[in-house]
Amino acid sequence: MEKLLEPLKGGAGRRDVLRVLSDALLEREDPWGEAIQLALDLEEKFPGEDDTIDGERRLRRLMDKYGPSWCVRLYGPRTSVRDWWPRFHRAIPSAIGLGENAPLEKLKTGLVASLALIAESGELSSPSLDQVTDLTVSPGAGTAKSLTLARTRNVTHLSIPWLGAETVRALKSAPCLSQLESLTLTTAQPVALTAPELNSLFALAMPKLNTLAFERLEFGLPGAEALRDAMKWNVSKLFLDEAALGVKGTLAFLGAKWLPNVKLLSLSRNAMGPAGAEALAAAPLKLVALDLSQTASAAKALVPFFQNVKWPTLRSLALNGCVLKGKAAGPVGAMKLSGLRELRFNNGLIGDDGLTELAKSKTLTGLRVLQLANSAVKGAGVAALGKSVVMKTVEELDLSHNKFQNTGAKGLAASKNVGALRVLTLGHNWMGVQGLRALLGNPALKNFEELREGMNNYASGFPLAFIEFEQLKLKSLRLGPETTTDVLEELLRSPRVAKLEWLTISCHAFGDPQVEVLLAGPLVKATTFLHVSRNWSNQLTDGAAQKLKTALGARVEFI
Repeated sequence: MEKLLEPLKGGAGRRDVLRVLSDALLEREDPWGEAIQLALDLEEKFPGEDDTIDGERRLRRLMDKYGPSWCVRLYGPRTSVRDWWPRFHRAIPSAIGLGENAPLEKLKTGLVASLALIAESGELSSPSLDQVTDLTVSPGAGTAKSLTLARTRNVTHLSIPWLGAETVRALKSAPCLSQLESLTLTTAQPVALTAPELNSLFALAMPKLNTLAFERLEFGLPGAEALRDAMKWNVSKLFLDEAALGVKGTLAFLGAKWLPNVKLLSLSRNAMGPAGAEALAAAPLKLVALDLSQTASAAKALVPFFQNVKWPTLRSLALNGCVLKGKAAGPVGAMKLSGLRELRFNNGLIGDDGLTELAKSKTLTGLRVLQLANSAVKGAGVAALGKSVVMKTVEELDLSHNKFQNTGAKGLAASKNVGALRVLTLGHNWMGVQGLRALLGNPALKNFEELREGMNNYASGFPLAFIEFEQLKLKSLRLGPETTTDVLEELLRSPRVAKLEWLTISCHAFGDPQVEVLLAGPLVKATTFLHVSRNWSNQLTDGAAQKLKTALGARVEFI
């Protein structure tokens, strides 16, 4: 490990350590410093904010491009495809979780900041746990009767099972209590809360807590009243997922005097009915983000909310899994939310008729992110969206898992309103080459940077289209298993490949002869990063891999 990175030992998740490291890296114009800075800054922001959308996109691209090299700087190069690297936490590869091999052994390295364990795990008492800042203890297969939090002196983000009075007791004696910033209480199966339990929980002193989440803990009316009256923490992010609030519980909860302090509110999987929806819209909230996913199994349930909501601060709205087919989607498009930047409608079964209604909107004209994955959208709906003024500002569009084949792609191909589009997710739509070429050949795609694909039928058509359509400003390209030898070699010889920021090769077609083609092509003098999967490129010998490494240096990583 470089001397510059040594402070990470024992402090890989601490903000103070990471801020100092970020500044030092930025002074050296090292992109890792920017990634750490972005990761830390994004924790203090909310979904849908302009800085969040820009920051998340920038961070993702930095991680995709440089992430493998950062792992090497901390852990050394992989010697085999079975070598293990942690996942990233705050832009540092320092997270291990459920299913990882020998977590306790990894803890001893001193570079584990984020850890996920099972409640029954003996590792909860390990001295090595002292270094962890983000701890998730998941409910186990059995019924845990006790909880040990003695080794949490550096933890600021904690997720633990709800065991009633036992959880309150464990929290009360936990050394991390006064510094906790985020607390999640969860169960494997829904559990009914009681007002006394909640009152004892809210009596705990947690002055720094800003995020509070309940998962599958059922409040009902008594719990909602206790939450309304007894909760004293100044939280800005509140998650009440699958809380069984019901209409009465929702109405009671919305009477909380502290609720205007909340900027992010999740009420997903809570049936509130039209009465609750209307009360929610009328509440004097200052929300930036709201999640109403799976709150409407009938189209009329949320209509009063759509018709009456007028929050100028709202930037993100999630309606995932809500049933709003046909004309029922019209009220969504009529919402008076001029500040909305992000609309998530995944798994919503909106269908072509619903998307056509939504596309008629004259008020949703500031959207930057629109998600419509697995929403039964076909060609007519996509074509209507392409003609809509809604699309003029959309930068990230997710249409994956709709299986609209070439018809849907051609609907976007004819659109003149996609000039702002930067990221398009099209996986699992069974598109063919015709649809792909029609789409990528759209001259309006002047800012297009990233196509996320998967399970489509155009085989090697994507790299060939990238070579042909020079207006595409793609930053990355992934060559998957379907890539043939001739297409791979054509790309490696093309000047267009040198325009990429990074190229990922995950195909059997990349072997020793293709290394020679690459070394004779434009990539040698380019700044493009190259990621090569040794699992897929199994025809590549160690000698050729070393030759490639010698020629490209730090710009090539084997992943």
